[in-house]
Amino acid sequence: MVVHVDPDELVWASEIAARTGRSRQSIDQLVKGQRGPGGFPPPTSHATRNPLWRWSEVERWFAAYEGRQPRTDRSSLIGAINGALQARQGLRAAPELKPLRLAVQQLLAS
Repeated sequence: MVVHVDPDELVWASEIAARTGRSRQSIDQLVKGQRGPGGFPPPTSHATRNPLWRWSEVERWFAAYEGRQPRTDRSSLIGAINGALQARQGLRAAPELKPLRLAVQQLLAS
């Protein structure tokens, strides 16, 4: 049973390129500070052959670099999903709240 959705998925440079519509070479130059304002987020992990970044950090950096607001719709949706999953978990643990559980199920179905 799913109990939580992780909002900070890890991405490789090739995934950053795909999500931002840039070439892999362009991303490499931004990462190395050879292009752009510098300060690209450091990798979160080097556990694999290729470094991994948190998408939320990269998205915030690109928003600042491009002079726009970061997209928060994805984070808001994931927060809502996690809230619903937490409510479901809590209601399953308390059988005496069955009427409330039915109300929550109807709310989530609409």
